[in-house]
Amino acid sequence: FDIAANREVVSIPAGTKTHGVSVTPDGQYLYTANVGANTVSIISLAEQKVIETIPVGKKPMLTVFSPDGHYAYVSNGGSADVTVIDTWERKTVAEVFAGKDAMGIAITPSGGELWVTEGAEDQVSIISTATNTVVADMTLGREAHGLAMTRDGKLVAVANRGNDTVSFVDVLRRTTIATVSVGKRPDIPVFTPDGKELYVTSRDTETVEVIDVATYTVIASIPVGKDPHGIVVLP
Repeated sequence: FDIAANREVVSIPAGTKTHGVSVTPDGQYLYTANVGANTVSIISLAEQKVIETIPVGKKPMLTVFSPDGHYAYVSNGGSADVTVIDTWERKTVAEVFAGKDAMGIAITPSGGELWVTEGAEDQVSIISTATNTVVADMTLGREAHGLAMTRDGKLVAVANRGNDTVSFVDVLRRTTIATVSVGKRPDIPVFTPDGKELYVTSRDTETVEVIDVATYTVIASIPVGKDPHGIVVLP
């Protein structure tokens, strides 16, 4: 999609029921999580075609990459785990149990920790990438879903679909520092590059809420289209 011209440039077939899409740190490849096929497709952006398809867990949701791009981590909502892919070898190297309805996922700037939401358990699991094991769990709001982390890795925001809130968590201390009420069924949060604001889609109110991170208050509610889901902020 050409953003400047606001038009589609090419349509690339991927897997069945494609959900999350993520670009590798080097900008060369796009990974798509295919919910209906239990696979991840790797698309070469230069060639604009799928060059590899890798089996993962059930109902893959989202993918994040280690800072050096060596590993991809895929949250699998149906199998309650995270698939670890060696991107250089293009193969699965580990399956890490996370929790039921694993969905939102983020990695710290050092690459040392993964934070993964578990909607059925109302919590976030923290996984050590060195050992591929869960090292801590945090209980948050009901049906913890989308998750975002600031670029400096100091703050995490989690959208809780079951009680219409966003939890803000201090990453170092692993403590909740604020809970903010938003629209109905909040889905995906995203921080601005400077971390000063958070935008979150609210599916049932058909809005995007804007939260001032300094005061943890909603400063705007923007009406959008029906059932808003994914959201990104341009650099």
